Amino acid sequence: MRLFFNGRVLKWETFCDFGEWIADCNVRNELTDSRALGDPHQVVYAMTGNRYDRFAYMPRRFPEGTFKVLSITEKDPADTYTWPYFIHTDACQAVTVWDLDREGGYLRPTSRRVMDYGYGLHHSSSRTTLGCIRIVYEKDVRAFAHLLQRETDNKIKSTLSVNYII
Repeated sequence: MRLFFNGRVLKWETFCDFGEWIADCNVRNELTDSRALGDPHQVVYAMTGNRYDRFAYMPRRFPEGTFKVLSITEKDPADTYTWPYFIHTDACQAVTVWDLDREGGYLRPTSRRVMDYGYGLHHSSSRTTLGCIRIVYEKDVRAFAHLLQRETDNKIKSTLSVNYII
């Protein structure tokens, strides 16, 4: 399966079918003045692949490029952020580490950068994500997960190309 995301629509095509779903990638960060700097509850940590790392950073939208779609995880209904499915990719990007103030809120960006992994696709009732592609309607992410599983069962690899339109 080939997937194409332009910031507004996720298009897909298989050997014999095609379609599209409404999707977006809206993040709250310092660039949009939408993430409070001094509030420790707003701090996000990079997913570096080491669960012991604690590198604060400002979320960035899903990186541009072409990535592998790796797997699907069915999520617990208690996880309202990524329920019912999370679709994993190999997307990653370098992000700037932030210093924190004494209370644990964002203070200032540093010159240090780390790789951030964990970018995927999911549905969320929130209008923003931490950089993932949000499939707006739950029914669409369910259809996507089933379609992707069928492709995976048939040993067909899937790719996602991301190129934002202005």
